[in-house]
Amino acid sequence: MGTVFLSQEAQPQGGTRWSGYWDSQEAGKDQAGPSTVLEELPDGTDQVTALQWARTRTPRIVVICEHGRPFWAGAMPPPSDLRDLWADHDQ
Repeated sequence: MGTVFLSQEAQPQGGTRWSGYWDSQEAGKDQAGPSTVLEELPDGTDQVTALQWARTRTPRIVVICEHGRPFWAGAMPPPSDLRDLWADHDQ
């Protein structure tokens, strides 16, 4: 199942750039062994497309906002150490 990690980055010329990857590890769980990047988000992706890309891969999604704060955007209950929801932030 893994976890998708998305990162929102403010650009000097204005706007936002999205980057991310699908990781083999599950957010909020201690797991033995190294994680593996399964796939990277294509360059030039906007927020809506980035979240759609993530949701087609796993229900576990972590978004790091442009200020470095993590939010849960997954379809299942968040891990115990990640209570802030992206849906609440993105209003």
